[in-house]
Amino acid sequence: MTELILPPLRRTDVDARAFAEIVHEGQADQAGYPYVEHLAGVAQRAARKIAGMPGILSPSSASEVVQIAWLHDTIEDHKTTGDDLLREGFSMGVVEGVRWMTKPHGVAYAAWIDDLAEHAPLPTLLVKLSDIEDNLDPERLGRLPPARAEQLRGKYEPAHALLVAAAIRHGWRPARE
Repeated sequence: MTELILPPLRRTDVDARAFAEIVHEGQADQAGYPYVEHLAGVAQRAARKIAGMPGILSPSSASEVVQIAWLHDTIEDHKTTGDDLLREGFSMGVVEGVRWMTKPHGVAYAAWIDDLAEHAPLPTLLVKLSDIEDNLDPERLGRLPPARAEQLRGKYEPAHALLVAAAIRHGWRPARE
């Protein structure tokens, strides 16, 4: 027999959370709160985005979205590499998603967002939207000095609009609020 009967074993969102909690241990956000709270917020938002999308993403892709959400800053904020994530057993889809979520050094934020909107796959777009939405959460922004909160709104609101349009082009439909 040359093909597997069952799919290969895969890491889960629980594994991604555990890995992220270890990697980000002791890290705080700009307001001094545990960084893992941001990761949890991004993962929860991403899970809600994919919940209403049967048929657009396969079950394994949907699981990868939540894993990417938990891991989205592991390469950018730490010495973790894509190869490290592969050795830990995360799928190539998860690793590629995390790589997409890693802003290249020396590239302006707006240019990176333009590239994501033009080229990134839907799972990455959904995670980046979730990341931006968590960063724009009024409770999180309320923890910051008003000038910093306004600066972040100016950075994230245009990016959010651009990425929503890109995700819609991929077949995603935002939930009606």
